Formats: sequence, C-alpha cells, structure tokens
Amino acid sequence: MINRILLLFSMIALTQLLGCAGTKTFPNAVRAGDTASVALGWQKKFLPHNTTVTITPETGVPVTLLPNDPAIRAIINLYPDPVSYMVVGTETLQDGGFFNYGKTYGDMVNNVFTDKDKDWYQTVAFIDMPASLPSGNTTIELTNDDGETASSMIEIIEGSGAPALFSAESNGPLTRTQMSSMERAFSYEVICSGETIPAAVEMTISHDAGTVYVVNPRGDLKNLNWTDDGSTLKVHMISTTLDSPSHIKDFKFYIAGGYRYMSLQLVEVQEVKAYDRDGIEVPGVVASIVSN
Repeated sequence: MINRILLLFSMIALTQLLGCAGTKTFPNAVRAGDTASVALGWQKKFLPHNTTVTITPETGVPVTLLPNDPAIRAIINLYPDPVSYMVVGTETLQDGGFFNYGKTYGDMVNNVFTDKDKDWYQTVAFIDMPASLPSGNTTIELTNDDGETASSMIEIIEGSGAPALFSAESNGPLTRTQMSSMERAFSYEVICSGETIPAAVEMTISHDAGTVYVVNPRGDLKNLNWTDDGSTLKVHMISTTLDSPSHIKDFKFYIAGGYRYMSLQLVEVQEVKAYDRDGIEVPGVVASIVSN
C-alpha cells in the first residue's frame, strides 16, 4: 500500500544520513503551504507529541507549531539498505570504487555521528509549511521535551502550495494515523558495555505484567533469541561469525510492547553473563536500559 512513500523515505535517508550535519531539508525549496521533510540527524527522542517547531522567515513573524499540531505530519526513522555498499563495505573492510567507498562513509557515520553504534538511522520530520510564509530563506528549528534540538534552512519560493497527499497505490492518500503508524513506538534501549568484547551475551530482565516484543536492530551482526513468561525476559545473543563483534555496542537491542494500552513498566536488568568464542565467561560486561 505504501511502497511509493517508502521509496521517497529511502531516497531521503540516503541523501541525509551522509550529510555533513545530518540536518537538511528535502527538497531544499518549497512554496508556502507545501510539505517539507527535515532531517534531524541521529536522534532518539523526537516524536510529534513532544516536539515544538519554530519556523522563522527571513522577514516577517515566526510561526510556532506546538506538540501534536496537525502540521507536524510525522517523525519517522529511516534506515539504509542492509545490503548497501555502505553496510557491506564497512563489515568486510573493503573500500574504493568497487564498493563505492562504502567503508569510508560507514566509518564516517560510526565515528562522527553514532559513537560506534551501528544501529544506523536518520530521523526525519515531515512538516506542512504555513501558507502565510513570505518568500525567502526560512529557518526551521525543532526542539523536544528531552532537550534535543535540530535546525535547518529552507527557501520559500513564489507560489501557493498545498500539503503533500502521500498518495498510495491502492488506498488513496495516507492519513495521519497511517503516517504515525510508522513512527517509533515507546521502547527501552538495552546497551552493553565492558572492557572486553565477548562473543556471546545472555541476560535476564524483569518487568511488570505485559506482552514483550524484542527487536534486534542488526541481525547481520548477532543472532538474538528471547523468551518471556509475562514478567521475566531472557535474551541470548551470539555473534554471527566465529569472532567477536567489532564493538560491544553491537549487542544492543530494543524492548517494546505493553499491557492494556500502556507501555511496559519497571524494566530492570537482573543478570548479565558474557562468554568468549570458547565458552569461557568474560567478566565485567554490564547492561544498561534507557527508555525511548
């Protein structure tokens, strides 16, 4: 139903993930009233319900969109193709023209933007520009309740625009609900740390009653198996190769789900054990949980 809009999203992710600042608009010029997409960089907390957008024209009065304003159409995380040159080149340590310098760009993302976290994505906001904006360079600034900020410049050109319909092939224009269904659900990010990178990690996590869903953001780097009995989650992760992953952050995963229309609560790590490729326990590996 939504393959056309997903194609658009993929194009934006490609052009924006490698941007010098990661905060650009696409397109970079629109009419007043048109819809613009704004790349926010590698962000974790931006959602329509907690985001304020301030649109400041070169001349004239700034316009503020408060959280949940209908003009904030959606804020969605976009991922690169898992078989892209950037992913394959980075993991096989191959670069140059044959790999379209994928390792060079992958290293750029790892070292400059994500601090070795290979859960690569670009957060993009789709915003309807106010119809009252005058022509000229216009600044779009987004802030959220968690203190994240991002800003971008867009040119408002002559003419009267209209919000994008995001038309699908068989179901007509996408509704706001359909757009928001692609936004990130409330989740917990589980991150491992330690001096030695293990080949396998297992952990036990407790939580209030609820239905759990565990997400492995990089299945090419590690296998992840999990079971849950309604209050205790057990997770087993092992590198997909005989060697340990390149960084201990590769053992990251997400916990989502809920109970009776509420997110999971009281999610706590109870035990963590790590092992090398020979099954010998690796000391000092711990896990932390951050709510998103």
